[in-house]
Amino acid sequence: MISIQKQLNAQLSVFLFLWITGFTDGSYVTQTSILWKNNSDNATMHCNQSKGSDYYQMYWFRQLPGKTMELIVLTMSTTKEHDFGKFSKVKFSAEKPDAFSGSFTVKTLEAGDTGLYFCGNTVSGSYPAYFGPGTKLTVLEHDVKEPKVEILGPSPKECRNEKDHEKKKTLLCVVSEFYPDHISVFWQVNENNVTSGVATDEIAQRDGKFYTMSSRLRVSCVESFFKTCVKPLSSTIIISLSHTVVSSCSSCVVLERV
Repeated sequence: MISIQKQLNAQLSVFLFLWITGFTDGSYVTQTSILWKNNSDNATMHCNQSKGSDYYQMYWFRQLPGKTMELIVLTMSTTKEHDFGKFSKVKFSAEKPDAFSGSFTVKTLEAGDTGLYFCGNTVSGSYPAYFGPGTKLTVLEHDVKEPKVEILGPSPKECRNEKDHEKKKTLLCVVSEFYPDHISVFWQVNENNVTSGVATDEIAQRDGKFYTMSSRLRVSCVESFFKTCVKPLSSTIIISLSHTVVSSCSSCVVLERV
């Protein structure tokens, strides 16, 4: 019989292969996306799968910044005794009430627990696992700070560019002085989300205690109404700005809190 630890190692290899080749199918598996907690708190993340009742085994992996993937625990809905391998049950706990759901808890948080956590579901160690998109856990170093948001209109040089026959100009949304880096940025035109002509930083950049990022939108230099929204992913707060671009390329910025 293959040992539990060998099954865990096999699943880790399968996961890395699937991750690299793009076959970690998150459509069957959902999990908590974002968590931020204070030092000494507990952080519980949940995972659900819709692949079927045969997929009763659930694995929890951890990837710390700059480190390789680690498999922490194998859970099964058929037993209350979960296999944590080398990891301590004082630090981690897990629940598997049925084949379709499970949870994983990191206890007494410290800065070193910040990282990405993944759940995977499978029939047995010899079958491919289906993985969720990951949970981003941040152990807060200091108080949460909402972002400062500013939209900058086209530069005077861009407005004077007579060779731009398409009459396209660039709006720049600068998001700064926020913590942690759990935000998303999107643009709206007349209350509709737009993706065409949008270029957004893939990751926020650390600047001292806080983060900054930017997004750009190419628009026609005609009178239109635009709004960009910055949404902290673990909060209901949405910060939005209204921006009007007129034919002369002058601009007006209004800050709203929804």
